[in-house]
Amino acid sequence: MRLQQYINEEWIKLYPNKPKFEVLKNPSKKEITNLLTKNGRGRFIADGLYKILWLWDSYNGIHQDVYNDLWRQNVKFGSPSIDGEIKMLKGKWTMYRSDELFNVYYDKSPEEVEKRLKKFKWLEKYIDILYYINKVKEGL
Repeated sequence: MRLQQYINEEWIKLYPNKPKFEVLKNPSKKEITNLLTKNGRGRFIADGLYKILWLWDSYNGIHQDVYNDLWRQNVKFGSPSIDGEIKMLKGKWTMYRSDELFNVYYDKSPEEVEKRLKKFKWLEKYIDILYYINKVKEGL
């Protein structure tokens, strides 16, 4: 709750005309659905070392804004970490985009990409990442 309040305060300072928005930490599937039902899309940051998922409505903020707000709260990020976007596909909240992953791995073999992404299998508790893993592998 304190993190939410802090993010809201900082967001207002940086963007006085921008409304407050909620950032969830390791949300349940019900919390994800409640947060994202209105607009149908979310953004996330996944910390692979500490296994923490930060999630918010896509229409409210970009990754860098949330990274900055979390860093100001002295939230530590481990390595590896990834960010991406999710939407509802076939009844599941599904990762469908990650510029970071695509840009980092476009010149890597499918095996290298899969090895890295296996470190994020824990995300399956929250969102379906296999869809995106397969899309990335198909594009290589």
